[in-house]
Amino acid sequence: MFLISIAPIVAMLAGPIMGMLYVAATYFLYDGLRGLLLGDDGDSRTRCSETALGAGLWLASVVVFFGGGHACSFDGLHFASAFTGFREFRFYVMGFLLGFETWSGDVLLAASVPLFAALTARKHTLEGFERVTLRVSLKIAFFRAVAVASATLCAALHRRHLMVWAIFAPKFVFDAIGSSVADITAFLFITVAFRSFDARRGTKRD
Repeated sequence: MFLISIAPIVAMLAGPIMGMLYVAATYFLYDGLRGLLLGDDGDSRTRCSETALGAGLWLASVVVFFGGGHACSFDGLHFASAFTGFREFRFYVMGFLLGFETWSGDVLLAASVPLFAALTARKHTLEGFERVTLRVSLKIAFFRAVAVASATLCAALHRRHLMVWAIFAPKFVFDAIGSSVADITAFLFITVAFRSFDARRGTKRD
């Protein structure tokens, strides 16, 4: 339900033609990742599948970011997506739309974590679902933190470099903002998923 509700918004912001291809390619990427890590029956293959799942989802979000035509540079932003549905300039609303389209891969990743956690959990219980979801989310956050720390270190070491404002500083800014967006959206989606799973279980009991 999360992916179905978010996919049309991402497609609309990305463009009428490229948006559909963008969402379709994202779906096939996550579906292939599910078959690779979880198998056709949805059961985990190895004991470290949660770590592999976290690393695979994080790398998939990176592929979605660059595959969507984005780049870690301010002139690579898709400013046309900010004017979707508006004729007059509205700073905050258009800024939100531009940010949503830029980091749509992180939003789709946050929406996919509960789905993959539900497939990974062997026993369909709330405790098992919560445990897997939190572990995978923390592992993804750890991989992002390592990437942000590396970008910060590179920006600090190359602060006197000629291309610091063209390469290293934008990379640090995009990674830091993307990590913040991913953590906030992951928290929101996980909270909604836990409540939905608990409510569904309570309905079945009644």
